[in-house]
Amino acid sequence: MFGCAGVSDYTGELYIATLGGTVLDAFKKQQGDEEGIVEEEEGERERMEIKQRRREYDVAVFLARRIAPRAEGKVDEEAFKADITREAQRILTGSEDFGPAFLLIIGSALSLEADEYIGFATSFLGLDGHAARARKRVDAAAANVDIAGKGIKAASKGRSKMKEVEKWQKTEEDRMRAASQQQLQGPNPDGSAAPPAPVSEEESARLQAQQEEMVKGAISETLPLIISAAMAYNKRDVARTLKGVCKKLFNDADVDKPSRIQRARAVKILGDTFLSAGRAAAQGSGAEADMVKRAEVAVMATVGKGQGQEVDLGQMEELIREGGVEGKVKKEMEGKPE
Repeated sequence: MFGCAGVSDYTGELYIATLGGTVLDAFKKQQGDEEGIVEEEEGERERMEIKQRRREYDVAVFLARRIAPRAEGKVDEEAFKADITREAQRILTGSEDFGPAFLLIIGSALSLEADEYIGFATSFLGLDGHAARARKRVDAAAANVDIAGKGIKAASKGRSKMKEVEKWQKTEEDRMRAASQQQLQGPNPDGSAAPPAPVSEEESARLQAQQEEMVKGAISETLPLIISAAMAYNKRDVARTLKGVCKKLFNDADVDKPSRIQRARAVKILGDTFLSAGRAAAQGSGAEADMVKRAEVAVMATVGKGQGQEVDLGQMEELIREGGVEGKVKKEMEGKPE
């Protein structure tokens, strides 16, 4: 959904993607045995911690190789920066919707981690390091507030739309029950309500079409909030992951301190370059709207796949270019003769 394959080397598998499958599996397995559920949750937590450590290790190995030419003095700063700039452009080309957001997230995290290490290692009494650490704490606090606020908004909107769907379903059930009672001339002999009358093919098609319209409307109204909350969570997740990654790089006992400082300076160049490219791409790009379109199409494809339908990636990309599900429907309507 997040279209972030181009940056996965820098982030690893996003925790929110792993969490989705874990929650779904746990829901399916839940049988009501509280003790068994607690044991399963503890086991799952341990597996997630192990997976996170592996994630940080893989990213650290990649990042060490990526910055090695500059950290080891094989290329000068300008050549290294030009190489990173080209990579940033490849990321933007491969993911025009989520690319700017991830460049900003990765760039900011790496730049701050490098500033902290370099500051403690080279400045008087480590004052620059303390300043960088203070900025990290402010960013972390702001991220937590952002996640909480956006999560509450998304949950509130989701509950509101769910109530609308439930109200519609109850109205239809009441209507069919009333029709059934009228057909049978009253309730059952034992006083219980009559079952709904058999639904005709025409009525079934109408109900299905109406339900699909309600689902599409709910998705269109709720997705922007969900995507905003998800990206806020991704920002914190990536920042925490890269903190562990940089700790491994900057505290590597196999290299001496001057070499670790050179690593940090190379990471600083990489982070600043990603940050600049992300800011330039995000200005007036409409990236947020594109993210919603991609998410909308991804949700529809997931629902279709769950119903046994074939999912064509080419058709998905075409649908995104046409403006998502709503844009495609609008285009088709405009093309119809009056």
